[in-house]
Amino acid sequence: MKFGVVLVSKVSNPERASVADRVLRSYARTNIAELERPTMRLVVGHSDFSYAQYVAELQANWDVVLEEDNNIHGGISSIVARAGDRIVENHPEVTHIVFGYDDLVVNVEWLQQLSGLVQRHPDAKAWSVYRSAYERHHKIVARDDISGDVLMSMHDGLGCMTIEEWKEYGASKQNGEFPCSDGNTIDIHHAEFRPGPRWATSRDYWQNLGVHKGLEGQDQAIDFVGE
Repeated sequence: MKFGVVLVSKVSNPERASVADRVLRSYARTNIAELERPTMRLVVGHSDFSYAQYVAELQANWDVVLEEDNNIHGGISSIVARAGDRIVENHPEVTHIVFGYDDLVVNVEWLQQLSGLVQRHPDAKAWSVYRSAYERHHKIVARDDISGDVLMSMHDGLGCMTIEEWKEYGASKQNGEFPCSDGNTIDIHHAEFRPGPRWATSRDYWQNLGVHKGLEGQDQAIDFVGE
């Protein structure tokens, strides 16, 4: 099992720069012991923020490709779709694709936890180490009594899926349109368009730092273990 992470980043102000700094440094600390060395495609929008120092730190544990994507057609969902396709096109060794963002800080053990989750539920449609408390979309629907893992109605931000699932989903074929029951976002669209079991860990190994205004205390992890 080899993970490939799409990490989308757009730094537009000093506050976002501080958040991105914390998130990128957390990824650099990821424990990859006994895992196949993971790949990261760091997809950034044009800004004055310098990623060079972070790429240098990330390369201790990651094979990193830094690329710029300033095509705003379709918004963040289309950027994610294009980046996912580039994992498929350029990294044939990757078996599982993970979707991250520069406002989701990670615990040092997050990839170990994700690997274990995938192995416990190999036939899932998708996996995540993050359960958003925003239950309007992200509901816990069942629990595994042995592992404590939970089934989710959907994952916030897609989570992780196999390369085969990503290919079958065909996100880039949507041409920037992801019509779903509540908005036009790729994560809601995937859950509705590709139904199936979506497992998450019993605690959260990601935490959302970029909380939407008015959703404080909701649009965050249920039980973050800390960095």
